[in-house]
Amino acid sequence: MHALVTEGVLEPGGGFFPLTAPDLAALEELFRRLVLAELGKARRLSEGFRDRLLGWRHSGFSVYGAQVVLPHESDRVLQLARYATRPPLAEPRVRRRDEGSYLLATPPDPATGATQLALDPLELIHRLAQQIPDPGQHLVRYYGAYANRVRREFRAAEEELEGGGAGGPELGAAAAPEAESEYASERRKSWARLLRKVLEVDPLLCPDCRVEMKIVSVITDPVVVDSILRHVDRGGGHDPHAPRAPPAA
Repeated sequence: MHALVTEGVLEPGGGFFPLTAPDLAALEELFRRLVLAELGKARRLSEGFRDRLLGWRHSGFSVYGAQVVLPHESDRVLQLARYATRPPLAEPRVRRRDEGSYLLATPPDPATGATQLALDPLELIHRLAQQIPDPGQHLVRYYGAYANRVRREFRAAEEELEGGGAGGPELGAAAAPEAESEYASERRKSWARLLRKVLEVDPLLCPDCRVEMKIVSVITDPVVVDSILRHVDRGGGHDPHAPRAPPAA
């Protein structure tokens, strides 16, 4: 688990109160007790075994909090955010072979020392799909001043100040939808930029000709997806720009 945490508290009025650095040993113990308590609720371990684990001198958990970022170090904030939200597989670690399979660069295997893993396209997609969370689950969570509800409250307060209050001349009933639309548009642009930075690849850019592609349709039916992948795996797919044989006489 990775977390970006402010060393202070932001009050609703906008004031910020700095706090002392947290006690990492106390955080480690708190995290251990919370994890073991949840395992007990899920009936994954008995109460007696949980007490035995709590009696161990070494907890088995660790908390590291030495990466301090100062307010003016925006580049370091971006670097830490990219590290915390990095994808499960980096693009340079995957290489496609001529016969259609893929070579995945891996850390040295303790038993064999192998540093590469050969996978067919379906197996690669299957392993990547295991990293996708279930519906309703999130891999990134925002708390406190970063939560969506709190940010909406701050944004509403700023708009009220800029418009001179609810009855101000600059923010009327007709101007509100336009302002929200502009905000939503900018938010989508920022989200796309963040995805490109995190994944280090533009999914809408053709890897061969580097021309921007358009989404024609989205297929979500697993049966249809498996059928298309099997067809491509059998060599049924073809490159429309590849050289063709002359027509038969």
